[in-house]
Amino acid sequence: LVAPMAPGPDRQRSREILRRFPMPATLPPYSAILADDDDVLWVVTSAPGDARTALVAIDAAGVTRARITLEGTVRVLEVGREYVLGARGDAETCVEELVVYALRRGEAP
Repeated sequence: LVAPMAPGPDRQRSREILRRFPMPATLPPYSAILADDDDVLWVVTSAPGDARTALVAIDAAGVTRARITLEGTVRVLEVGREYVLGARGDAETCVEELVVYALRRGEAP
């Protein structure tokens, strides 16, 4: 939670405050849900900070249409018809860069 904050005393203070709260016994099995223009839900099933970012595409009928994995910790911002837009950054410097991945629907891996 504090990774996007600028380094310094405010970040450290926030970290100390958050550590006072107990961790929940369970967490949801996803960290984000997005929808694209084709009414497909894209569920980010990896946790923030994981070494890989995993997404599952689910259509309006509830059928899993795709599973994709992005290398590195990526905060998924948008899924378009032919792309996945994300932000990748350094937790220590709080510098993020935008990244765009090509998305080819209907092709076998």
